[in-house]
Amino acid sequence: MDDDDLLPLNGTVASNPGRLRVNYLRWFLHKPAWPLGWAVALVAAVAAAVWFHWALWIAAAVLLLCNVFYWFRLTMHFGRGDANPGLVVSATPPLVAVATDLSKGFGVFPAVKVFAAGPLRVAGRRPEVGDRVGTVSLYAPGPDSSAPHWADFDPHPAEYVTADPAAIAGLMATFTPADWDNLARLLEQVPRPYRPGLYLVPADG
Repeated sequence: MDDDDLLPLNGTVASNPGRLRVNYLRWFLHKPAWPLGWAVALVAAVAAAVWFHWALWIAAAVLLLCNVFYWFRLTMHFGRGDANPGLVVSATPPLVAVATDLSKGFGVFPAVKVFAAGPLRVAGRRPEVGDRVGTVSLYAPGPDSSAPHWADFDPHPAEYVTADPAAIAGLMATFTPADWDNLARLLEQVPRPYRPGLYLVPADG
């Protein structure tokens, strides 16, 4: 994917885009709830339109668009979202910590997101504390659109959408030693035991 192919996300372009091609079946196996929910709703709407009333085709059309948008958004997430280094901080349950700067371009707003990694595999095995993980994130605005920083970010491991060692290695190669040092430094500011959540860290922390 060339730089010219990258489109803005929420009005910005990722400084380190993920550039990953999504294996949709692999994503479904890792995160089945939303894909299954949208698919079941669509099938139910189509069946209702066929068996009960033609007007329900409108609902079916809306749900079809929702399904298309879901998968399109997923493609954008891993292709053009922001790649960030992650670290396994708990094996049971599997938890991954990811550091980023929530700034929209002015100022520094460091944050750490700890999230449950579910059925994550690292190099084909169960994750162990200290394993490094490549992730890709999208950023979410808060209620105040004029705020200088994003309100949240949503990292997902590359392993959720690809089993290609070259693709994962390519993503990991984009992280510098300074990126990993920054993650370790910010993690020192996160309370233990680690729990899922977003942790805002003072810029001078």
